[in-house]
Amino acid sequence: MGYMRKKPILALVAANSGALQNGLLALITTIPSINSTMIAEDVVSAMKLIEIHQPTIVIMDEDLLLVEDSIHQVKEKWPKIRLILLANDAILQKKAKDLDLDAVLIKGFDAKKLIVVIEELVR
Repeated sequence: MGYMRKKPILALVAANSGALQNGLLALITTIPSINSTMIAEDVVSAMKLIEIHQPTIVIMDEDLLLVEDSIHQVKEKWPKIRLILLANDAILQKKAKDLDLDAVLIKGFDAKKLIVVIEELVR
């Protein structure tokens, strides 16, 4: 009997802050199941990368312009993509169900929390 090879897991970090991007990438690269990562500094770049590569998981910063519109677009076109939103406060966390988000973390979260959320979503 052979074995089925799992599809590689690609993660996209969409954030305009270099410090946030670097911190998230450093954290994500510690997760063994993530095979590859990409960065987008704005919504336009994020949407282009999503369309071309269709990553397994996207981590988006609320501070990106038009982030809510982008979330709707991603979930409509690519419903299998898992979306995590990094929110500034609980307002978007309350709207998570309406936005069809897979997870919302309020900035300042514990790094281990993000790892657990990602691992659960890519199972």
